[in-house]
Amino acid sequence: MLVANELGLGGTEKGLVAHARAFDPERVEVRVVAVKELGPRAHELSEAGIPVDCAEGERDRLVELLRGAELVHAFRSGGREPLLPDARRAAGVPHLVETNVFGQVDPADGDAFDCHLFVGKMCALRFRKRLGLDGAGFHRRHRVSHWPLDLERLRRDAPEPAAAKEALGLDPARPVVGRLGRDDDRKWRDIVVDMVPELLRLQPDAQVLLVGATPAKLRRLDRLGVLEQVVTLPPTSDETRLRTLYRACDAFVTAAEIGESYSVAICEALALGIPVVTCSTPWVDNGQIEQVDNGENGWVADHPRPFAEAVATLLGEPERRAAFSAAAAAKADARWDARVLTRQLEGLYAELARAAAPRPWSPAPDEVDAFAGEYDERLQTQFRPLTGAERREVRLARRRERTRWAARAASRLDREQAALALSMLRARFS
Repeated sequence: MLVANELGLGGTEKGLVAHARAFDPERVEVRVVAVKELGPRAHELSEAGIPVDCAEGERDRLVELLRGAELVHAFRSGGREPLLPDARRAAGVPHLVETNVFGQVDPADGDAFDCHLFVGKMCALRFRKRLGLDGAGFHRRHRVSHWPLDLERLRRDAPEPAAAKEALGLDPARPVVGRLGRDDDRKWRDIVVDMVPELLRLQPDAQVLLVGATPAKLRRLDRLGVLEQVVTLPPTSDETRLRTLYRACDAFVTAAEIGESYSVAICEALALGIPVVTCSTPWVDNGQIEQVDNGENGWVADHPRPFAEAVATLLGEPERRAAFSAAAAAKADARWDARVLTRQLEGLYAELARAAAPRPWSPAPDEVDAFAGEYDERLQTQFRPLTGAERREVRLARRRERTRWAARAASRLDREQAALALSMLRARFS
């Protein structure tokens, strides 16, 4: 049983669907259960012939749906969610695995989960630090398993870049930089907007495509005097449309106030050979600097001016862009192929359900261990060093964003979340 709270349009649910489609039916009989409500992904699963049910938040219903399964694999944030573990025990399911999306800690976990899978090494590092686990103690029950992509389908069904630009009313002879995101201010850092005037100064023929920009960001573009020079489109969940939007881009930009645990959009852009420019958000999720290798498949820049310079470099230097494109596609082949990742999952399920011998896993434990030092290096690696004035402006912007982030978190904090936060603090500093 693959289980999620709902089957909406987020990356979590998209990853669940990709795995469900890629299972070998000779090895795994898969069903999908939504704990709270169905969503548009339910139709995708049904079309693929995968049974889907919904417990509608009712414990007894969930117990009945889980009964008879050999293993339950939960896709969740990782925090306190007692309903599923409790229902799994009542249903007599022998094994429980989770894909932990944000590296959060469930203080009631104990040994409820046979294995925790993290979508990125950054999340695994966060979880490990919160619990103070050493190498051997960590790797017994914890592994990294990135979001899976159906690379063959993604690339096969994507149009050629010129055709994609024409389909969107863009000039196929001019370069395009694009951003695709939900229309949620938390997913749009100001840097994506503030870099536009400098980019257009450096690359006057550039076309800027923003999909899902919020009213606040549109007003900001207007104040900067560049709104009429930007193509803005509403967000979409249509996969054909999404592939067209990606393919129209010569460079992809992304920056979220809440960061990324491991962005599916970045994975998909890189898989299609589109270099990515992003920024670092070390005070929240920061998986984007794990995905984007500065100077190889994209750039990291923390101020609007170098951010624009990085984009302009990609748009204005076709040979460099081609090298970045090849590196981006190669990383996708090595890390995110749904077939490879799902075969790993099948091996893990066999280990648990059949007491089979452990198989080699990628990324290997030593690579995960080494990421702590690698992450510190990535925090220091940028498109170019910032000037003194730029560093001061970045510090000010970060303080403002952290204040907004803290205010939003406090406004949503309930008693259960407060208990979780306290437990994590104890684990971190005990």
